[in-house]
Amino acid sequence: MTAPDPDAGSYRAFLRILSCRDLMSVVDINRLRDDLTAAQISPAMRGGCFKAAAQAGFLSPCGATTANTPESRGRLVRTYLLVRRPELVAAA
Repeated sequence: MTAPDPDAGSYRAFLRILSCRDLMSVVDINRLRDDLTAAQISPAMRGGCFKAAAQAGFLSPCGATTANTPESRGRLVRTYLLVRRPELVAAA
């Protein structure tokens, strides 16, 4: 199943979250779930945000781990290395 493309607002909020992380840190849905929820990024858009950020060169896949929520039932989730921090420009 392919993740849907995120809407512009969700993707911008996702990049804002990444911009606060240390370069070369490992990120995945487990580590970012609270931030994604606080930014009101829909669970349906989260996979697409990771995919779009990887395609843009901000994230590099580096492995997998087990999801840590009961509703995920132990599924595997991809882990990424933050290889380039997004530089956000304030909207004019």
